[in-house]
Amino acid sequence: MDTAAIPSVPRRLILVATPIILVLIELAHPPMPTLAIANWWVAIHVIQLPLFGLFALALLLLLDGSRGVVATLTRVAVGVFLVFYTFLDSTAGIAAGIWLEGERGLTGPQRAGAEHVLAAFFADPVRQTLVGLGYAGLVVAMLGACVVLAGTRAVRVPLGLLLAGALLMVVAWGVDVPLIGPLRVLGPILGALGAAVALYQSGAPGIHPRSARWQLALPLALVVVSAALVALYGNDPYEAIGLTVGALGVAFAVALAVWPRLRVALGNQAAEGTWRVLPLVPLMFSATVLSVDHASPYGPVGFASFLLAALWLERGTRARARAEASLSSGVGVGLGASGTATSEPTA
Repeated sequence: MDTAAIPSVPRRLILVATPIILVLIELAHPPMPTLAIANWWVAIHVIQLPLFGLFALALLLLLDGSRGVVATLTRVAVGVFLVFYTFLDSTAGIAAGIWLEGERGLTGPQRAGAEHVLAAFFADPVRQTLVGLGYAGLVVAMLGACVVLAGTRAVRVPLGLLLAGALLMVVAWGVDVPLIGPLRVLGPILGALGAAVALYQSGAPGIHPRSARWQLALPLALVVVSAALVALYGNDPYEAIGLTVGALGVAFAVALAVWPRLRVALGNQAAEGTWRVLPLVPLMFSATVLSVDHASPYGPVGFASFLLAALWLERGTRARARAEASLSSGVGVGLGASGTATSEPTA
């Protein structure tokens, strides 16, 4: 599909409206199904099916015009996410809700037997492996987009870490036993490390002189959000470890990537370029959070973080388009003292 052919208004609606609706839907998404909410459980997962399709399209829109091995891998990962995450939503959501609704008239041994069958269905290794493929596709698609947008040409290490993280997620989901299953939290961490390496290698400036302090505060704020999620909802110690290490890894990666340019910016000297490294921070964080779950509270935080990244990247896209239009009409674009684009006549 040629996403570059999508007009600007539908493009922005997909990139902005889709995560907003997903945030609102996931706020009403209970963590687990029960008999009392069986009908709502089915309804919310039916609503999610087209929304996840639009979210996959939003991921593709981030890659407009991108070429190369990582861009191709990322597009394939979007397809894997769309197929197998839909499987997850259909089985764990729609099928489970219908099954629970069918238990409503059962009592005693009959209900116990039905609950045993449902538990065995959720624990089936084939189903778990397919679920792992869905999560791996999501993580590789989002972190692969980070690698592509970072603009680095040295992709061997980031690519290797992305693939290793995806393989670990699939295996750990499919073999859900002690010492193996918990390793699934390391998959997103390896992928985030690959994206971090790409940020560091890119050398892409991303700091405005007058906003350097708050921009550096962004990754630290995401660490605080992650810590709050762990403190309030981290019942699973492996999820808590994954969120904490993932968020700390993102913050450390960004510090490495921007520190040399941060010193220039804090010295009030002009920093080249804008809107390249920092927008990828919430995108990396979104992948880390959504690798845990899309139900509340993780889903709303993850999709809100993606929304922030999409808005930031779109602002940069519009700024570049204006600069190119000005250049083509004989007007040069420079960087003013405030860090904003200013026009000046060309000789």
